[in-house]
Amino acid sequence: MKRIKILLLFISFLYCSSIRAEEMVITLNHINNNENWVEDERSITIAPTATIDGNTIRIYSNIRVENASILIKDKYNNIVYSNASIAVSQCHTFKVYDLPEGDYVLVFEIGDDSFYGYFSYQNNI
Repeated sequence: MKRIKILLLFISFLYCSSIRAEEMVITLNHINNNENWVEDERSITIAPTATIDGNTIRIYSNIRVENASILIKDKYNNIVYSNASIAVSQCHTFKVYDLPEGDYVLVFEIGDDSFYGYFSYQNNI
């Protein structure tokens, strides 16, 4: 019985070590579009974070937002993908297909607020 437990433990270790975490976090920074912008003194602010997992981009915020949109720009500042979500949610999910491997900028827009982050995309087939 002890040998079976050790064997099961060893097999589970091998199984877990073969699983790779594909999700990559994209740090989003705020773009100041308003020249009269002052330090936000509200108790609740929008602080989105983004992750990319294969061809799925998820953007999380600490509050529910609506009318969110994203742009993906290549290194030459060309827009290679754009999409909008009208849902009211704390997590917006976007599927990106046919994106070539390379370095990109993710721009997340909520109304007049814009956030951006850099990421590298690798096609993991």
